[in-house]
Amino acid sequence: MTTLDRYVTREFMRLFLLFALCAPLLFVLGDWTENIDTYTRQQLPITNVALGYLYQMPMFISWSFPVAALIATVFTVDSMTRHSEMTAAKAGGISFFRALRVLPVLGVFLTGAALLLTELVPIGTRAKKEVLQEVERMHDVMRHDFVYTGPDGHVYTIRQLNMAGPTMTGVTIELAENSRPVLRISARNATWDSISGWTLNDGLHR
Repeated sequence: MTTLDRYVTREFMRLFLLFALCAPLLFVLGDWTENIDTYTRQQLPITNVALGYLYQMPMFISWSFPVAALIATVFTVDSMTRHSEMTAAKAGGISFFRALRVLPVLGVFLTGAALLLTELVPIGTRAKKEVLQEVERMHDVMRHDFVYTGPDGHVYTIRQLNMAGPTMTGVTIELAENSRPVLRISARNATWDSISGWTLNDGLHR
């Protein structure tokens, strides 16, 4: 690596690291603004919330990698142009592409670093859910807004399913014959018991 390559590498990495480490703060601020009501309602300690965001840092940093690389490249070239360093390089017989040949090499190494960082994202997300008491949602105790097609072709549309009851709200059932809907049942809610199964309440039969 020549002196010029070391100089371009130093300028690029300085800008890249600055943005890659500062951009996650914007993600934290945006997520905090969106979820502050939830954290207040759950009365979570501020230490738990801070620890949850710490566990999310691998994800936030990986999100910032592409933009950080783009900004670092643009500002590195701009700085060398404004300070006549690119002109001096050309006067010394070094072309524009030769002067910046180290940037694609750095891009390859940063791609590998980003792939390694994404391996930490699932671990951090799982730890974050435990700290912020989101384990219940991980176990699918409650599902929202989904459609299920049975083996007989009947289509079930459920607005909310609570397995702790179990109960359902916003239930729509389309009964089919020969793959064509012939009957539609809508109910405001439904309850389950082991004897009679599901009971639909306050509904319409068309």
